Amino acid sequence: MRTFIAGTVFFSAIFFGSCRKTDSPEAGRTYMGQVVENICGNIAVEFTDGTRLGETWTTSTGTKYKNIFKVANPCTWRPGGGKSPFVKFVFVPQVPQTCAQCLLAVEMPSTEYHIQVVE
Repeated sequence: MRTFIAGTVFFSAIFFGSCRKTDSPEAGRTYMGQVVENICGNIAVEFTDGTRLGETWTTSTGTKYKNIFKVANPCTWRPGGGKSPFVKFVFVPQVPQTCAQCLLAVEMPSTEYHIQVVE
């Protein structure tokens, strides 16, 4: 019986330990991305630094993106108001969003992250 249990534990460790994990957000790490959609406070950013977070998303027009997410804090994500589509950012804790936003229904990725653009 001991041999059976030991064997089961051994093979379980090998099987579950071999699963490849995707990246997870790291506090303090700076990421690079490109804003691919910014309509009426709905902002989608695609990672451009090889980070494997977010999701694969295809728009209604057939454009496919990998590692893309929706900005969960559209009121505070870009304090400088920059216009470049390329952004350097860090993940931040959830902050209440109190700015006015329009009610336009826009297709967006379902994955959301709270980010802060850094210069």
